[in-house]
Amino acid sequence: VSKIEAAITDKTKAIIPVDLYGQPCDWKELREIADKHELKIIEDACQAIGAEYDGVKTGALGDFGSFSLYATKNIMCGEGGVVTTNSDDAAAAIRSFRQHGMTSSYEYADLGYNYRMSDLHGAIAVEQLKKVEDFTNRRQHNANMLNEALAGIEEIVLPKIASNRNHVYHQYTILLDKSIRRDDFIAKLREKGVGAGVYYPKPLHVYPHISKLGYKVGDFPVAEDLAARVVSLPVHPKVTDADIEVIANAIKEAVND
Repeated sequence: VSKIEAAITDKTKAIIPVDLYGQPCDWKELREIADKHELKIIEDACQAIGAEYDGVKTGALGDFGSFSLYATKNIMCGEGGVVTTNSDDAAAAIRSFRQHGMTSSYEYADLGYNYRMSDLHGAIAVEQLKKVEDFTNRRQHNANMLNEALAGIEEIVLPKIASNRNHVYHQYTILLDKSIRRDDFIAKLREKGVGAGVYYPKPLHVYPHISKLGYKVGDFPVAEDLAARVVSLPVHPKVTDADIEVIANAIKEAVND
């Protein structure tokens, strides 16, 4: 967040912070910067439904919030998402935009698209919303068990919870020491039946459609370093206490091999 202000230009319209892995960023500083420069904040809370900053839930922290209901998220309906805002005018514009620019039956005020969620997806999403708290509690329980089981392993850095917020653990992501080859580490885990993933293997600015705008390797050194060393471990609600023991033992063996 401390690097945002230096990146603001006269073309900047909004700031889009990402509640990565399920934990909100530093919203106090973020709001101060946005207010100073009269910018909107569009919160990407797709991985953080139910998380809070200073007692305020994600989706209510920015001027707009966005949530994903894709199959891998903390709650899901297969595909689709949710936008939140405290502006009645913005909410009306969003509803119109998602349905061909329609404001009432066959009345079109502006250009729009067909971004409606299907009734079937919506029905699943409504039921999933009722389970947010239970799913979150289980993810936090699993994360706490992993924290205890993996404490003291010098070759990995465990996720930390910053002050004034909670973490809903869409991903439980560790950071490997530079001495560990990530591909070998993951292969050893998978040999022992432990699924592990990388979210995300490359930062956006190195992909062709972004780099053609003038970005290059070295422009975002922190993101590049982290993308090369992160590994996410199973933490979803179906993971059992016995599974946590298997995961922890597999990691200890992989580190010591």
